[in-house]
Amino acid sequence: MSSEQIKEYSLTSDQNEGFRKLSDGYDEMYPSPEGFLGRSISDITGFNAEVAFFYLKRLYESSYKKTERYPKSLAGSWKWGQIRHDSPFLGIPGGLLGGHSLTNKIPPWKVSADFEWQDDYRNPETICPHMMLVMHTGAVAIEGELLFCELGCIAQVIRNRLEQKEFEKTSLFPVLIISLFGPRHGRLVQAKFNKSGVLKVRASPIYNFVRKAEAPWNLFLRYYACEPRDGPEIEFGDDGEESVPTQALGYVFHVSAFGKKKDASTKNPKPVPQPLEFAFSCIDEMLPDRTCGETLRFG
Repeated sequence: MSSEQIKEYSLTSDQNEGFRKLSDGYDEMYPSPEGFLGRSISDITGFNAEVAFFYLKRLYESSYKKTERYPKSLAGSWKWGQIRHDSPFLGIPGGLLGGHSLTNKIPPWKVSADFEWQDDYRNPETICPHMMLVMHTGAVAIEGELLFCELGCIAQVIRNRLEQKEFEKTSLFPVLIISLFGPRHGRLVQAKFNKSGVLKVRASPIYNFVRKAEAPWNLFLRYYACEPRDGPEIEFGDDGEESVPTQALGYVFHVSAFGKKKDASTKNPKPVPQPLEFAFSCIDEMLPDRTCGETLRFG
């Protein structure tokens, strides 16, 4: 969705009391992580990220197109939908999608939405391999580094997709993550994996959601309402020739079997400025070209 298209949508005025309190008190609902007694820092930052998630979710579900006689919600205008309870995807162990790591040094996370694109809601054969996750955590991200939960959820989604019989003949597995984290920040992460053993991940700059009036709500809503892309040019095309101007940090992993490193050089791949979009389309957005990290660390 373009920056002009998103302007056609606005939040309806008939919001419930709970959302009005959230909207009016958004800035005040930000306990600073420093000097707060009685709670761990990750609990505080996790609460802050969750508040941003709830506000973003309400904007997505309750924004309607102004120009239509019978307004349609932003959420209802697209073919993204929560994975159905009878989906084979949910019959496979969720693993890292459950939000727990093997060590208490990594804060827990929550995947609050797992969407897949279905061209015809009556025909399950029209489900695309693309998946979108909306997640929040108390971990604090650093420019140039992926959080454990971000990379872990990407890996889990792709692994589960690879085990689904309906995608046995599929060779491209894209994942989009709308990621919110501490202190109250967020970013957009795109990944794609093909069966040749290459996982490519790109992350936008980190954005500030501390103050409601200054947060990039429209940008994140546009990725909520993006469209999947596929075809040989997406799977095999030269990334350097892409025309989408959005800038991000890109990482490439070569794996012999998904989840296993092929060689030691893949441990800390150097991030390279890249267009953010390659398997999900969000037209005409130009993100700042910032390169603040030289290595990618897991954890």
